[in-house]
Amino acid sequence: MLLLSASILTSVSAQTATSNTVAFDERKGVKPLSEPPASLRQITADLSGSVVGQPRNLAIEFVLTLQNNGQQEVKIADPLDSLFLRFATIENKLITVPEKLPKAVMHITGGKENIPFPAAIELRQIVQGTSVRYQKEEVVTIAPREKVQIVFDTQPVVMQKVNAALQSEGSARSFKAKANLVLLKAPPEGGGRSVESDWISFSF
Repeated sequence: MLLLSASILTSVSAQTATSNTVAFDERKGVKPLSEPPASLRQITADLSGSVVGQPRNLAIEFVLTLQNNGQQEVKIADPLDSLFLRFATIENKLITVPEKLPKAVMHITGGKENIPFPAAIELRQIVQGTSVRYQKEEVVTIAPREKVQIVFDTQPVVMQKVNAALQSEGSARSFKAKANLVLLKAPPEGGGRSVESDWISFSF
């Protein structure tokens, strides 16, 4: 799945640290079992993020932007269901965060397999033109030349794990994050498109 831009990031306090915006590209070394539907090729995605909140209760707010650059409407299965986040220190030490199962895997395995789905997250809002929605949607519809921004926060435990990792290394208050996304048409059609972002650096 492809994800987002930073135009609607909200500053909560002086503790806020805003990152740069990065684009999603095809995952290196990953060959799809089948060719993704052509309509998914017309979708581009960006990701940005900020550390928000008070010092004792910080979270990471991400903005995922999906842009339809084609001439036809595209319906995509909920991007947050196939969004995988990774965190690391600036020195490239991976930071372990809580894991959960993506909905598609839970359906197949009955929820018994411990397949990584890093970073517990919660939806904040979906911004589409002048429309702002606050409920999770199974399908996101993007009209030609339109973009959708999906804003979501990490659960507090994620930032707690980041802080613990930084303190253990005695390093500066800096870390980084990246995302993998699988774009799937709704209803399912052929293969999906697997993309990943560059690392986003945070300093706070």
